[in-house]
Amino acid sequence: MHRIDINLQVSAYFKLLISIVVFGSLVIIFTLPANILLRLFLVISVSIYAVCVFYSNCLLKSNSAVKRLLFNEDGWHISCRNKQLHVELRGESTVTSWVSILRFQELNKRQKYTSVIFRDAMNQEEYRRLIVLLRTTRAYQAERTRKTRFV
Repeated sequence: MHRIDINLQVSAYFKLLISIVVFGSLVIIFTLPANILLRLFLVISVSIYAVCVFYSNCLLKSNSAVKRLLFNEDGWHISCRNKQLHVELRGESTVTSWVSILRFQELNKRQKYTSVIFRDAMNQEEYRRLIVLLRTTRAYQAERTRKTRFV
């Protein structure tokens, strides 16, 4: 059985991506042919939103930010701020060689957690192992669900 235990780190790729999006948004706002008050309001709104996204997702400071992933024979476990949760990996997760967006749901609860993991949030070997594990377990879960649905 596969076992994986990964402590996530702050991603430089994620910081760069958020910075580019915010900078592009500000450039678009400044070039709008609109009233100066409207543009000022938009700049303040985008800036506040960017700080919130940067703080919660890039720096992993929010209460729902996933800081650690653990997979063992018992299933998936994630660590957020001050708690460890037993969760299920959701089907809407996306796995690529550059970034993985993982959606988890607490067992028997509605609360969902999202973790955006760029490949620089851990060493290359750990990221490769994570991708292999995610692809094999998701394929297994999808096949198992498909079989039980038609039985």
